[in-house]
Amino acid sequence: MFVTGATPGLGLAELQRRIGEVAAQSGMKVARAQPLVSDQEAGSALRMDVEMTGNIGALRGFLLALETGLPVIFVREARIAAAPEGSLVVALQIESHGTWKAAAK
Repeated sequence: MFVTGATPGLGLAELQRRIGEVAAQSGMKVARAQPLVSDQEAGSALRMDVEMTGNIGALRGFLLALETGLPVIFVREARIAAAPEGSLVVALQIESHGTWKAAAK
């Protein structure tokens, strides 16, 4: 249910991997994924700024899969702009609330 990692850094790496996986499956292309500084305590939010491109159908599929799947991930903020040839440039702030914890040993 949660993004897991033994440390916040490993939790962020897993969040980035999941975002990339969902983007690829939906047809979005990730241009940049930047982890944001967050609380270092177990259970704190993991946050990431993500820039991507794609068409409106791919964006819809990405958002639907990301916010309804597991692990629990939310889009906190979205900025969408038209780009040449009918594509979109999307800047998202993605957050996984209370969701890093030490992996089971």
